[in-house]
Amino acid sequence: MKLKNWLISSYIVVMILPIIIAIMVYNGIKFCSNRVELEYYLNTLGIISKYENRLENLSIYKNLHEKVNLLDKEDNGLIEIDVYDNYGTLIYSSEDKNSIVSNSVNIDELYKNLYVIKREYNYNVIKRPVFSGDKIVGFYKIKILKNDVVNNINSVVILSIIVFILALIEVFVGTIHFLNKKILNPMSMLVKDMKAYTRGDPTIQFEYNKSDEVGDLINHFNELKGEIEVNKKEIERQHKEKEYLIAALSHDLKTPLTAIRAYSEAINRYDNLSEDTIKDYSSIIINKSDYMKKMLEDLLAYTLLTTEEELNLVEVDGEEFLEMLFYGYDELCEKNNIILIKNIDVRGNYCLDVNSMIRVIDNLISNSIRYTKNGGKIYLGAYSEEGNLPKFLPDELVREINKNIKENMFVFVSNNGDAIPESEQSKIFKAFYQSDNSRSKSLSGGVGLGLSIVKVIMDKHQGSVKIFSKDGFGTLVGCFIKRKS
Repeated sequence: MKLKNWLISSYIVVMILPIIIAIMVYNGIKFCSNRVELEYYLNTLGIISKYENRLENLSIYKNLHEKVNLLDKEDNGLIEIDVYDNYGTLIYSSEDKNSIVSNSVNIDELYKNLYVIKREYNYNVIKRPVFSGDKIVGFYKIKILKNDVVNNINSVVILSIIVFILALIEVFVGTIHFLNKKILNPMSMLVKDMKAYTRGDPTIQFEYNKSDEVGDLINHFNELKGEIEVNKKEIERQHKEKEYLIAALSHDLKTPLTAIRAYSEAINRYDNLSEDTIKDYSSIIINKSDYMKKMLEDLLAYTLLTTEEELNLVEVDGEEFLEMLFYGYDELCEKNNIILIKNIDVRGNYCLDVNSMIRVIDNLISNSIRYTKNGGKIYLGAYSEEGNLPKFLPDELVREINKNIKENMFVFVSNNGDAIPESEQSKIFKAFYQSDNSRSKSLSGGVGLGLSIVKVIMDKHQGSVKIFSKDGFGTLVGCFIKRKS
């Protein structure tokens, strides 16, 4: 249940329950009072029946000056009896047994409410006339005190008030407990956790499985903490990566700079160098300069691509674009005594960043040339249909490609050079990582950013990169690029 509904329910309970309890207490008091009154009324009738024969004795009214005691001893303090003559003069009162007090009352008052049991708060009273033949000779009045009844009712009322107060306390305590359990305790834990988190102290991700507003708040805070921790780790990773980039760049620039300086000093210092030697030294300086230029270009490209900069995507026809993209690599491979085999079997349109895709193919071809021996082969292909993949691809690779090719095209570059060890295949997309580092350096290789750039570009295209390397086959790096719907 939502917190708002819980609060509305608690307010209704706090407002209505005391009223219901009060009604129940009132009805309980009324029931007890009526029951006690009924018992007292029946008791009154019994007392009247007990004394009526005695009080209707005519001798009481004739012997006015004789001392009589009309009240039983056990009824002292419980019953009062007054006797009047026919003129309204008090001739007997149980309150004064030693003498008859002659007090008169208004005769009209005596005639009021005869035979009626009049109920007062502290007593019941009844008046009756006494006849001698058809003549009234006097009146008697019996007053039955309610001392025990009043005490009992008072006890019931006090007990009921206590019950009512206890019930109210229980309602309020229950409401406060509910508010503590549903709101205050979780909120206190959340505030404590927030304060601890802002101080950098260890926090506890407490569980709150209720699907209410407080639960949503706690879950959002836990999710926010998780996102912040992920972002912190990502920032730390990027910071370490930048430190590594700077260190690697400094190291990789140091070697060609040293060579450039050494050969430049040799040309400048020795006048007796032959023209061929000077040409060789100049060629080395140019090659090292090109190496440094390529390194800086790759570093600039990698830095730009790893920022939030958006790609300039345009819709292109797959086959037409790939024919343009694959053009111009034949001369480069021929120069390095490598056979280049190209094939395109692509249908549909694709949203691509042209310059980024040119860099992808440049980097893949450069990598393949670097690790392909003289007389080796490089295969450059692009496919978007099942069943048309080249036959030289291993069956396990074909099955994996066919799983994804329905919604993608697969562009790849493969060579028949040495296989990359399986332990290194997951690392080659890291910046500045180079497989078989000494060999690549000896062959004037790259700086280890080529495949990193490829992966970043594919991620920005919402595509993926696949590497397959095996002895006897060589190495294949392929990219899955989504077809436009």
